[in-house]
Amino acid sequence: MGSFATVFVSEGRGGVVLKQIQDPCKDAVAMLMKEHDDLLTLNSVCGGSSQFFQLPRAHGSYTDYYSFAQEVGIQRTEDMGLPPHALYVMQRIWPVSHWLATSIRDLFLPQPFRDQPPPQLLARLYLGNGTSRQGSRFVNTENFPLSADRIELLGLPADKIAAGMGQMLASINFKAGRDGRDIEFVLCGHPENPLSKVPFYECIDFNQMRPHGGSAIVIVSSMVSNDPYYPRPWSPQWHAFADAYLATAAEANEFPLAHDVLQKAIMVSSHYELLGVAADTATTEEIRRAYRQAALKWHPDKWATSPDRQRDAAQERFKLLCAAYEALSDPDKREAYDRQHTPPLKPASMEDAWVVFSRVVIESVKEEMQISDDTAPTVLKLIASLLLPASGFYFGGLSGVFASNALSILLINPHGLTNVWRNMTPEQKREFQAAVFCLARQRSEGT
Repeated sequence: MGSFATVFVSEGRGGVVLKQIQDPCKDAVAMLMKEHDDLLTLNSVCGGSSQFFQLPRAHGSYTDYYSFAQEVGIQRTEDMGLPPHALYVMQRIWPVSHWLATSIRDLFLPQPFRDQPPPQLLARLYLGNGTSRQGSRFVNTENFPLSADRIELLGLPADKIAAGMGQMLASINFKAGRDGRDIEFVLCGHPENPLSKVPFYECIDFNQMRPHGGSAIVIVSSMVSNDPYYPRPWSPQWHAFADAYLATAAEANEFPLAHDVLQKAIMVSSHYELLGVAADTATTEEIRRAYRQAALKWHPDKWATSPDRQRDAAQERFKLLCAAYEALSDPDKREAYDRQHTPPLKPASMEDAWVVFSRVVIESVKEEMQISDDTAPTVLKLIASLLLPASGFYFGGLSGVFASNALSILLINPHGLTNVWRNMTPEQKREFQAAVFCLARQRSEGT
């Protein structure tokens, strides 16, 4: 039972359920009829065996219970005792199989539940939650949440689930033209064989969907307002989700809009999410370390030979990481951000992103190697190792002399970076950035 409708299982009439509204007002009836029609539309354009997540089939809608009873031949003596409200008939979503329910009970439910038979349940697939609290006294066994860590503990394919979400959401967005608001992704039992041990995945609940009118903002708003089903941009499953979303959108010739949706989804993530750190406990050093690792991963030089869309996406992520780091690495700015929850993150300029990345790398290396004015020979040795032809790194020009000199100076005095950068020519900036990227990569690999 929900606030909008109640679902009744028809045990004696095959694998179907009746979804009936709670309030028989005209608006509720119209919403229920729309949900039924949307489900028919989705099955026609988004359904099929190629989808990882399947859709329940709609079998018919009725403005009142008596119309339904008359059509299916229910006699007064067999009356199911339902209110006379509007309803529609759909395929039943079966509880997860006995063996999977047993695993969920043994792994995740509190001790009192483990002495009882496994409950009949549907499992919500919350990839937007990396972890779940264990051992809570409050458990909903009918709609059990499976976070990313729980999914992996059950041996289920988290990346395939993420890709399936991306595929289904893109199908709804670009083949059906709906925003996908409030849809749910569940782990359930097989509809044709409830005793099957093979996990089955369905997408359900479509009464809140609306046409998006080609607006990326509307689609992103629906994604953000939904329960945490979709993986977040910083999570391990994000790439599988995004790749499937873009590939499915391309089938509908909607790749540019889908790309815009994903970029905006990244921008509305919190600064902490983007860097992958805990908002309440992350230290300044943890924030710097997380930024350095993420910026190195998304550094434009690393994606220089990739297809245009991947290269452009990496550049945008690199600039967003810079903006997030600048907001959280300064204690006063971080306190203001935590207090005010500032608007969606705007990318830094590429010039600022280069400077921030260079400063963080140089300061980190200076601290790690304990470089001071007295250790200039160590610095020069380090820079020389960067420029060895055998290392495979070549900076603009023939020898990288400028980059060598600039790094040598800045590793001793990182605070001079901004002034040095302003006086560089475009070619010198490129040469210097290549040297910093090489240095960061070598240090991350422990060389």
